[in-house]
Parts: sequence; C-alpha cells; structure tokens
Amino acid sequence: PIQAPTAPAWPTQLRAPMAASRAQMMAALSSKRKARYAVVGLSSLLALGLALTGARWATAFVQASVGSPNLRSPAAPPTARRATDTLDKQTHAGEYRLAVGHAIDVLRHDMVAFFGPEDFTPDYSIFSEDLVVADARVPEFELRGLATYQRVLSTLQWSLSNTCEGSRMEVTAVHSPEYGQLRMRWRLHIWPKDMPAFAKGLFSSSASPGGFGEPMVVDGYTRYELDPWSGEIVKLTLDITNPPILLQD
Repeated sequence: PIQAPTAPAWPTQLRAPMAASRAQMMAALSSKRKARYAVVGLSSLLALGLALTGARWATAFVQASVGSPNLRSPAAPPTARRATDTLDKQTHAGEYRLAVGHAIDVLRHDMVAFFGPEDFTPDYSIFSEDLVVADARVPEFELRGLATYQRVLSTLQWSLSNTCEGSRMEVTAVHSPEYGQLRMRWRLHIWPKDMPAFAKGLFSSSASPGGFGEPMVVDGYTRYELDPWSGEIVKLTLDITNPPILLQD
C-alpha cells in the first residue's frame, strides 16, 4: 500500500533557532498590531474631539449670528402684514365700541338710580383711575383721581338725604360719541325739606315758578372724554345751564 509522505524530521540543532525566529516574528507582529490599534484609537479620539469642537463652534456661531439679518427667518410678505394690521385695528375698534356702549348704558342707569329713593352705589369700572373732574364755570379748577370723585358723590348723596325730601333725575338727551367725547343732557328735580330765606329768593323766580313747595329744577349737561384705546372715561366736565347760578352763589 502507498503511504502518505511524512514531514521530514528537523534536526535537533535546527529546532531551537527556528523557534526563536518564530517568537521574534510573533513579537514583531504583535508590536505592529499594537501600533495599529494605537493609531486607530488615536484617530477615534481625534475625530471625537473635532466633532465636539465643531458642535461648540456651531453653537457659538448660531448664538452670535441670531441678530444677523442674513440668518433671520424670512419676514412676512407685505400683504400678510397689512392683513394682520387690519385685523388688529378691526379688533380694537370693536372692543372700543363695546366699551363706549357699556359706558353709556351704565351712565344712563346710574345717573337716575343715584338720585332715587334707595341708597345706590354707582358702577365706577367705566372710569379711569386718573379721572379728572372739572366745572365748566371754572375751567382752571379740577379734582383729580377716581377716589376723589367717589368722595364727592358720597358727600352729595349724604347732603341730598339730609336736606331734601326727595330727588329725581332725568336723562333728556345722549349725543353720539364724537371726537372721543360723549355728552349727556339731564334735568334734576329736588324737593327740599326747608329752604333758608336767601335761597328762597334765589330760586323762586327761575327754578321754582310755582313757589316754595314746588320741586327745584336744575338743567345741565355733562361732557365725558374717553380714552382712545380702552374707552374709559378720563375726564368729566359738569356744566349747569339753568338756573344760571354763579359759582360763588
């Protein structure tokens, strides 16, 4: 039978040098692998560092360039801006008309109820906190502040309850708001409890033609100036037209 050839046996004196050569080759190969792994690891670290540095640079660049007109988001076209402005104006105009309409309703109701037989507290929400109260007969004299106006009305209400048998207010005309102003004409009927002698002569001929015991009638109007944005009343001017009483009287 044919047998497979066997590897030749190396002489004993050659085995040691060959083993040493193989060990040197393995050592050299291991050194190359280590160097290659080191290069790969260094490359990875370098790439990671560049990525982080680039990210920080990009962030800083974006933050520093937000104000740059070249990097801003594109502005809305003029047509869209005009449409938005028109919508805002229409919304404001609607809110203003509602505020003015509410103020007219409150004034018509409160002016009548204030001089009625029952105690009544007006609705002050339609007035500005910086309300100015003036008298048309003395334009340079003004009272400022909503709190001051509230104290004046409180004093007037107390005076009516202690000096008059009764009172009645009529709103005779309400003019449409024009140029930021609202005018209301009114007529006040007052039944005094007792009138001093000097007052009897003052009112008997003009205000009370029927003599003492008849109601005293005072005609006048009030002009309200409105805030152009909120519709609040910012100024109230009172003018008594009949009887023509001077302020010192």
